[in-house]
Amino acid sequence: FFFQAEDGIRDKLVTGVQTCALPISAPTTAGRAPRFDRPAPSPEGRSTVSAVPRAPTLAPFQIPSFRFQWPADLCTSFAFEMETIILSWYVLVETQSVFMLSVYVSMQHLGTLLGPILGVVGDRVGQRNMLTGMRGLYACTSGTLLACVFAGALTPTIVLVLAFIVGMVRPSDIGIDRKSTRLNSSH
Repeated sequence: FFFQAEDGIRDKLVTGVQTCALPISAPTTAGRAPRFDRPAPSPEGRSTVSAVPRAPTLAPFQIPSFRFQWPADLCTSFAFEMETIILSWYVLVETQSVFMLSVYVSMQHLGTLLGPILGVVGDRVGQRNMLTGMRGLYACTSGTLLACVFAGALTPTIVLVLAFIVGMVRPSDIGIDRKSTRLNSSH
């Protein structure tokens, strides 16, 4: 059982420091199970610990903007991982070259060169607008990839060009997304 220590720490942003595991020694009466909803009082007559909220892990979901941002980030991260695995496999099978596979993977990280520039643009147009634009770019590139697959025109060159375009934005997307999540959770 976890309890919150009453040591004067009341900052809502600090959660890990407040909790500690304490054994409970509740007296039992004949035929009744011990009660764990309240700790036993101290010898001085006041309670030394109080119960922690039931699910502190779910506390961020009380913030409305976080409830929308978290599933969007989860889906985007899932899409990034799927894209990397599937297109890496495609490039490796079609080119039979580990070098081309490494070129594809390295193109996904070229955006670190544009990071400072996109940070300035994000400050000028707003974090939300920048994040929306980046996610729109992802939708356009995935639509292009899908159209090439359905048309039977997909080649490793097209995959590398699309990886270059998305790779120029992806590292900045991660940073702006984390910043916007912190800004939204502070309200």
